[in-house]
Amino acid sequence: MNVDDLVNEFDEFYGDVYSVIKPNDPRRKLDPWQRAWAARKYASILAAGRNPAAVGGDFPEIVAVPTGSGKSVVMIEHVFACSVFSGHPARLVLTAPRRNLVDQHVTDICDVQSALGSSAASPLMRRVRDTLTARRVTFIDANTASPRASFIVATLRGGTHGERHSEWMNDPNACAIIVATIQSAVSTVIARSYIIPLRAHSTAAGLLGVGTHIVVDEAHLSRQAVSTLRSVARMVNTASIESGIPHGLWVTEMTATPSDDMALASAIRLTHSDVSGNGSHIGKTLTAAKMISVRTVDDSSKTEGANIRATAMADAAVDMLNDLRKREVGGTVAVVVNVVKEAYAVADLLRASGHTVLTLTGRMRSSDRQALFDMYPGALTGGGDVEFIVSTQVIEVGIDADFAGMVTALCSADALVQRIGRDNRHGNRDYCPVVVIVPENLDTSSMFGRTYTPQDVKAALEWVNDRIMNDNGSVSPYTVYASDVPVRRPNREVIETYRRSDAMRVFLTCDQAPSVYDDPEFWISEDLVPDTQSRIILRRASDAVAKSLDDQVSLLETVRPRDGEAWTISSSDAEKIIRRLLKEIKDVDASKRAVRAVGVRAASGRYRQIVLSEDGKTANTVEPNSRETPLNVSDLMSNTVIVWTNGGKVPLIEGGMDTGDGTVVGGVVSVNGKGRTRHVDEGALLNGGCVLFGTEIPEPDTSDIAYARERWTGRREMEARYWSAVRRKVGDDGAYVTLSLNSDNQPIWAVSVPWKSADDDVKSTETESTEPVLLSSHRRDVADTCEALSSNLGVPPIIGDGIRDAGLYHDDGKSHIGFQRYLAKGFPNEKIPVEVAVAKAPNNFRLPKTVIGLPAGWRHEQLSAAIAAHELRDEPHRALSTVLAGLTHGFGRLSFPHGWASLMSGENSFNVEDIFTDGTWDEWVIALNNAYGPWHLAWMEAVVRAADHHVSAQGH
Repeated sequence: MNVDDLVNEFDEFYGDVYSVIKPNDPRRKLDPWQRAWAARKYASILAAGRNPAAVGGDFPEIVAVPTGSGKSVVMIEHVFACSVFSGHPARLVLTAPRRNLVDQHVTDICDVQSALGSSAASPLMRRVRDTLTARRVTFIDANTASPRASFIVATLRGGTHGERHSEWMNDPNACAIIVATIQSAVSTVIARSYIIPLRAHSTAAGLLGVGTHIVVDEAHLSRQAVSTLRSVARMVNTASIESGIPHGLWVTEMTATPSDDMALASAIRLTHSDVSGNGSHIGKTLTAAKMISVRTVDDSSKTEGANIRATAMADAAVDMLNDLRKREVGGTVAVVVNVVKEAYAVADLLRASGHTVLTLTGRMRSSDRQALFDMYPGALTGGGDVEFIVSTQVIEVGIDADFAGMVTALCSADALVQRIGRDNRHGNRDYCPVVVIVPENLDTSSMFGRTYTPQDVKAALEWVNDRIMNDNGSVSPYTVYASDVPVRRPNREVIETYRRSDAMRVFLTCDQAPSVYDDPEFWISEDLVPDTQSRIILRRASDAVAKSLDDQVSLLETVRPRDGEAWTISSSDAEKIIRRLLKEIKDVDASKRAVRAVGVRAASGRYRQIVLSEDGKTANTVEPNSRETPLNVSDLMSNTVIVWTNGGKVPLIEGGMDTGDGTVVGGVVSVNGKGRTRHVDEGALLNGGCVLFGTEIPEPDTSDIAYARERWTGRREMEARYWSAVRRKVGDDGAYVTLSLNSDNQPIWAVSVPWKSADDDVKSTETESTEPVLLSSHRRDVADTCEALSSNLGVPPIIGDGIRDAGLYHDDGKSHIGFQRYLAKGFPNEKIPVEVAVAKAPNNFRLPKTVIGLPAGWRHEQLSAAIAAHELRDEPHRALSTVLAGLTHGFGRLSFPHGWASLMSGENSFNVEDIFTDGTWDEWVIALNNAYGPWHLAWMEAVVRAADHHVSAQGH
């Protein structure tokens, strides 16, 4: 097919999909800029030939179109292109500047995923679905196959550990849409991920850096991140062409307000036909009526300036509402401020005047924001009873609002454009006012907080006045687009270039905890000022958990903090709140207080309980097996404060909506907060699961006891009794259950998660099968899967051979007699066939290897590498297979911990080669990184690991 035919077919596919998603809406067609995107992309792919990494020329590297132009079309286009071009990058990473926008994109693409799988799918949709399904890794045994979507939808952002993570890593040829924050995406690409576990940093970097198209939305806000990604892309694509591996990295910038350093000459931009052409889907939106004006306010008083501004904004909002009602224009008026405290001040003034007001801030829990929208479902679109929404910058992106008018504090011009974009969003109103509140003295006003500089707001005011003078006050999206919107100046003056030496250093050490020199913020952030924010969450706990630091740690590992339950607050205020809560724990009778304990959890997972000193004057932190140390504000920066309670309402917040039962929804955490707040529902945290404590956990009955006795002995049998009892209570025989028993084998806590919601990594390892998996069959199945994946991915034969043999030898080190004794401990009565080697023990088996005589830190992969080196000594891919086998579980990138004698530990039955004592292993790792580039070597590592996971997940 030629380019025109491909674009027309994509247009048909696009219309078919949205006819299924929104059957009552007019059929959608691509707008001209969207057709230009597809045409230029397809022409570049066809010109590149066999290796898409070689795309160049007219490839769409920059898309500069206004907000509301349908930029999310890139997701559905990726799905279509993956079904047409066999070598098309499997993964699309779409980055968004805010987490709520990430979630909105995920919802949208999940609708597309469902539409492809529906019975209403058109013949073209079914063809795309079947082609994408064929790209996915095949099952060894058809009887174990379960229905899977034709493509993968994943999320990379904070607060989502275990949710939508692993599937894309376990199926490297599958079409995948990964929606991410820019921080999560770039940190993962450079092997210092904020999200992915440490041992998977390299494989995640390989998969996001190879065979991926990264689209950076609002790219003008992420200049350092874009620079880093483009540097990585140059290195990856060069290595792809040199190695013959037909997978590279594409990077596209998208923005509504281009910055000065963008090469706009070749950018995709709107044309007049986008707006005025027949059938233009976005024409009505881009020409939506919006008129801007200015009100000045004298807020020079140091003591009353904030109150004066709040009054001026409240008065302007009431005037606007009255004007709209006189014109018979319905809908909600938005009031947007720059400072959280002023948002609540404005809201209080409006409520005092008898108006219905919702308050939205970035410091609110996202669960509370959703609760407010559930209470007032038409608040954002004008279909409810809410007259005003008072908000901070959180309203700028990721909220599908359609306000009737807006009063906003002056801010930078690019932020102002985003705010205005929430007004008359769909172009259904003929009149929509925007009033900008401007202080008389821009240099001295505290209106802008610490977010906007005087230079930024002066440029914004000049731009607003220019719209009033030259465009009669029009700020319709197309008018704004045609103007020269000044972009805020980055706080960071120098944009750094990510070099090969930086990449090599990180990839050779990415299985180790990062040093201060490897902070990914240096390669991502526009502002290197340290983050001084903390997060606070409430968690239910029994007295036993409140008294047990170990149980607090294990419970947090099982149910990790999520975004939806977290408030943000300054670390200094967090410290004051902690001291108040600790004093309450000490002074108030336990029967009269909700708080039981307080702790802090770092992003790394390190947890410390916080306690008052004996004299009650200082707050100290303590962690397992360590002494108390004084609490420091720095201990709270970027970390999460855990408030353990009895499930009752805790007085922590101010502002928000009183639900009538003494609970406030939608407030912010305050040092002097008196509003009582609810916990986030545990079922929501666990996708339908639950947390049980003490007597909430049912006693095992005879069926539970019989179930456990058939399978286990000792302490494992006692745990299995409660697994069965909890499943019986929740009515889910397949639920994944984790629990903690005390020394008397009585349960302290239990967590139940529906099997369908459990993470894929859990499903591959947390099985209850007592049948041993033979190493001989496991290694063969992994090698066959490696070979199939390599063939599907189109790698050169010698590399395919290297990947296949890495899969063949990756677990051979487990045949060590000591390790076989170790695995035997995991089976009922420790009985396994002594004449054969098994590949794994069942059911999350954990036991120190020192118990059976192996040295601490012993890794079977190190021995596997030694075996592979000997067996493949005459093969040209010997070094590649050996290194990939040794790296299978994320250890040994720079070196393994053991010398030859301790590695063998008395085992003399192997044909092996010592590649560690003389430095051969280290030389091979460095040489292969140089030969293939660090991302492609990590990508090959990911293919082997995906094959291993795939085989293990089926019990093979």
